[in-house]
Amino acid sequence: MEITLFLLRLISAILLLAFMGAIAWVMIRELQAVRLLTTAQNETFGRLLVVATDSEALINGAEFDLKPVTGIGRGLDNTIVLDDDFSSMHHALLTLRGQQWWLEDLHSSNGTMLNNEPIVQGVMVSSGDNITIGSTVFRLEL
Repeated sequence: MEITLFLLRLISAILLLAFMGAIAWVMIRELQAVRLLTTAQNETFGRLLVVATDSEALINGAEFDLKPVTGIGRGLDNTIVLDDDFSSMHHALLTLRGQQWWLEDLHSSNGTMLNNEPIVQGVMVSSGDNITIGSTVFRLEL
């Protein structure tokens, strides 16, 4: 009887330790994922260079770093905030998908143009492309 109780206690202790180890392993994996995501959000993946603007708040040659998801518009929650009366609060979105950049118009009032052509859906963009948002023209440099 004593041996049976001892074995049950031993098995219970082993199961408890295994369960705690599994929880610790999951927590470590989650923390690593958050750290990688945070690192990616702080990295820059290129830049937008102001080529032409009518805005008094921007100057030609101003540079904006690109993040994996870069929101552009007048709203203060955008990555790139424009003081441009012709841009919408959330005007456009530049997104890094794999190794390729995509530009989307977020149903803005005045639209978004890529190389002087209006875009109606998400399009791939390349280094050297001109992106017009409101009265501001940017050049994508990767």
